[in-house]
Amino acid sequence: MPMPSFRLLVPGDVHAYRALRLRCLRECPTAFGTSPDEEAAVPLDVLAARLAPRPGGGLWGAFDEAGALVALARAERSPKRKCAHTATLTHVYVAPEARGQGTGEALLRAVLAYAADVLGVERVTLGVEATNRAATALYERLGFETTGVERDFLRTGGVSCDLRLMSCALLPPPTPLPP
Repeated sequence: MPMPSFRLLVPGDVHAYRALRLRCLRECPTAFGTSPDEEAAVPLDVLAARLAPRPGGGLWGAFDEAGALVALARAERSPKRKCAHTATLTHVYVAPEARGQGTGEALLRAVLAYAADVLGVERVTLGVEATNRAATALYERLGFETTGVERDFLRTGGVSCDLRLMSCALLPPPTPLPP
């Protein structure tokens, strides 16, 4: 099967984005802090505005050979000057029909390259549901390391879920000046 194409989403992708986002929230309720009902209540024009290009980051999509959106990942640089060397990776999801084919890894490699080359960040952080072994293994292959665990991060269906915090250096940190 051919590798999907990857690009930043734009407002014109709003319908495909909403459908895939609602799907991931339904299929993986412990992986995301937003519920399907909360997401469905967001007006389409607000979602489209979130997909508009901006200098601090963006939402990437993977599109299969038929043009269907099959995976998502968002990278956002911190707006704070002291933290502008960092970005956060969120919204990561690969549809089941695109899993096991390298789609997720290829998409994340594209997003990390974008974070380094376009956003100019040196470090990317993320949170992943602590029992999600497949996602954790993927992040570790990409160079992420666990930096901590946030206990009882979210609760859904009466289940408490921990969040594994992970971080990856994209570039070596600058050499400190001698005193």
